[in-house]
Amino acid sequence: MSVGAVALKHMANIFKKCFRPEDVIARIGGDEFSILLPNVSENLSKQLKQRVLDQVALDNQSNSKDMQLSISIGYGTANKGDLLANEFKLADERMYQEKKRKGRK
Repeated sequence: MSVGAVALKHMANIFKKCFRPEDVIARIGGDEFSILLPNVSENLSKQLKQRVLDQVALDNQSNSKDMQLSISIGYGTANKGDLLANEFKLADERMYQEKKRKGRK
């Protein structure tokens, strides 16, 4: 199994631990994922983001040095009547801000 496939498997396990069965997780490409969280507030979105980051850090403690995961997360929240496209754009902007802050492209 390739290193990339192993990393995706690790991320899938982390997502399973952090999200509910009704949440929708989709890989956009590379290390970018989109997660739809029905009926979740912005405050809870921030908490979930931190839960994923904490789980990645915990996973990295048990992984070898050559299998350290890194993830950048952006989020948006949509309420009834909001355009999902606007929230996806906001989430994308937040993710790239985080990548920039970490010095990643």
